[in-house]
Amino acid sequence: FTGKPSYGVYFDKNANSITYFSDLDNDSFYDVSAEKIKSFSPQTGYNINIICVNEFIVPASIPPCPIVNNENNLTVVFTRPFPDAVLSSDPDFLPRTVSKAQIEVISPDNLKRAITVWITGQVSVR
Repeated sequence: FTGKPSYGVYFDKNANSITYFSDLDNDSFYDVSAEKIKSFSPQTGYNINIICVNEFIVPASIPPCPIVNNENNLTVVFTRPFPDAVLSSDPDFLPRTVSKAQIEVISPDNLKRAITVWITGQVSVR
């Protein structure tokens, strides 16, 4: 590959980690350590609580994200110069397309914040 790579963020709920990566092969997926730029975990006591795809988290619901949409990971990739994002999750190694996603982070005091990402490239935190 001779063009410029895309860049992305990989959220892993099980490992409680966030990884910035350079998508060297432009396949819109995080190919583990070969593409890693930097990986980190939220501060002690903070956790990635829910990754909900194609639905929004509804705090009053039980469960807050439908089981079929509750994932363990999420990949968000941006390809220059376009503002759009490619979102994908990898349930049981069968990647599927995602149109929107929310990542809920929870604090030691049980305070929650949701990061929402749309395929249009819009990102919000509430």
